[in-house]
Amino acid sequence: MKSKSALALLAMTFGLVACETTESTGDFSCDVTRSGSTVILDERLSGSASYISKVTAQVDDYGYDYVSVETELWYANSAYASEECSEQKDNARGWKDGSVDVTCSGNYINIYEYDEGSLDDYERDFNRQCEEAYRRYESGDLQL
Repeated sequence: MKSKSALALLAMTFGLVACETTESTGDFSCDVTRSGSTVILDERLSGSASYISKVTAQVDDYGYDYVSVETELWYANSAYASEECSEQKDNARGWKDGSVDVTCSGNYINIYEYDEGSLDDYERDFNRQCEEAYRRYESGDLQL
């Protein structure tokens, strides 16, 4: 799936990923919640970065299921935010169908995507990635 691949790439690029439950370990916290037709990921590395993604199940006019993915990234470091914004805009241009849009303002990067994935897939991937993030954080390897 396009979005899941993009989100996995983002997570690895930023060194931030999701977790199964609300947890906090020092300066790193993450929360994955599922309610009805939405899965929300909220990750934070205090004072450095945040990664918030809202995945919502949709049905188009023809009855086909898809998800919309709205992601907001924030970086304390303006140079890093600017570089990441450029990389994400370049990535979005690669999707000729217009299913990925990126806007940037200051240290914020907003990514809007449409995907054929399911909420179950996103939730499962976020939970798996969280385990890795906590291992990386506890080993001192989670940083920007």
